[in-house]
Amino acid sequence: MISPFVPLSHTVIDAVAELRARNFRAGRHALRASAQGGNRTDGPCGNGTSGAEASVNHGSSFHDGRRPTGLVDSAPLALGATEGALFAAMSLHAAAAVIAYRQLGRELAALGAPRSLRDRVRRAAWDSIRHTRFADGLALRFGSEPERPMVSAERPRTLAQLARDNAVDGCVREAWSAALALWQAEYALAPIVREAMRDFAHDKMRHAQLAWDIHRWAIVRIEESEVPSVDEASRRAIAGILRAPVPFLTPATLRSVGLPGPRTARALAHAVLDGIAAEGPEMRAAVGS
Repeated sequence: MISPFVPLSHTVIDAVAELRARNFRAGRHALRASAQGGNRTDGPCGNGTSGAEASVNHGSSFHDGRRPTGLVDSAPLALGATEGALFAAMSLHAAAAVIAYRQLGRELAALGAPRSLRDRVRRAAWDSIRHTRFADGLALRFGSEPERPMVSAERPRTLAQLARDNAVDGCVREAWSAALALWQAEYALAPIVREAMRDFAHDKMRHAQLAWDIHRWAIVRIEESEVPSVDEASRRAIAGILRAPVPFLTPATLRSVGLPGPRTARALAHAVLDGIAAEGPEMRAAVGS
């Protein structure tokens, strides 16, 4: 269970470390079996992708995060997307997050949120500007033009709508993005990708923790009848990630950008996200106690 009262970074880092250790142990067992004359074909590869899962890919997004209201949906990642297309999509998501955090800051100010939360939201917007810039550089390095989001007229949200979006975009998606980035920081072939993902992961962990703190503030201020919709939105977001934890990529591209294979990614998603969608009333009672 990921708790808003425990630093989220501990949960994410521990989950990634455990999966890495599990892959190492599996690889060691496979080597022993091979030395003993076995003919195993499902041993782990360098980024945690086994031979059995290497040809099994699933569609997904790539480091999706905060979304502003009025965001015009972009085309989904193509099947077998290139490295450049992945980082172009990452640039789009980061640029959208800049707009989303600025909107969130204005809404929190109007709703009377503490200055400490608003200051952290402002810092997250600056982080997202930096993320956009390095994603631009990675997209260009791999031969793709960065993308920019299209946003129609901004729609002000009620506190309940803000709480629901914060649970999905912040508590769930930011945590999952941090876990994937930590994995890439270890396994991406290009040093520039490993370095960028290391910084990105730690920013994302801070952003996810910020989302939990906004959740703690907001959930006790909405109507009791509105809490289940926040909980249900979180569960749907988690279910979507579990169905498609990584983009549909060739094994070579997975290794190049350092993403885990689908089976390992799903195990990592369970380790990070299981229990994050706590029952709304129970969470409300815990926060209010």
